[in-house]
Amino acid sequence: MTKKLRNYALLLFLLVLMAGTLTACQKTPVDEPNGQQNGQQSEEPGKPYEVFAYIKTFDRDNMTLTYDEAEMITRDQTDRIAELGLNADEDFPNDFYIYNGSTKTVTLFLSKDAEISLVNWKGAGGIEMEDADLDDFSKRINEYSVPYHLTVQDKAVVKIVEQYLP
Repeated sequence: MTKKLRNYALLLFLLVLMAGTLTACQKTPVDEPNGQQNGQQSEEPGKPYEVFAYIKTFDRDNMTLTYDEAEMITRDQTDRIAELGLNADEDFPNDFYIYNGSTKTVTLFLSKDAEISLVNWKGAGGIEMEDADLDDFSKRINEYSVPYHLTVQDKAVVKIVEQYLP
């Protein structure tokens, strides 16, 4: 391989890597209280959006949490699978793949009346979701690292839902 061709290959690799990182950081709009999709992926005041992330720390005294955004990719996202060079047969044993293209963290306040839902592994009907308080949440994030769906509004986390991972 010539030096010029190797440089082009390296440049192409870096561009693909950057595109994947930017895509992984997109925010998913959530329903407005009136039930209409807001259709925007910005952090406009009053507009809630969802972030899929790993919570790194929770400071209960200051009511802040620090998270690292990730992306849950499902088998039906064929363009994204190809973009990341994943193998749909090998990389998706549970029909999803969690991609974390960046280690950048974000710290936000946790709303004092935030809704928190955690996986109950011992529910009467098997695995189910249950409402939790700050003690339960703090204990859970110290037990193990799993991703969460965070709803953010006005630069504060207003809802936390643990992602069930089989």
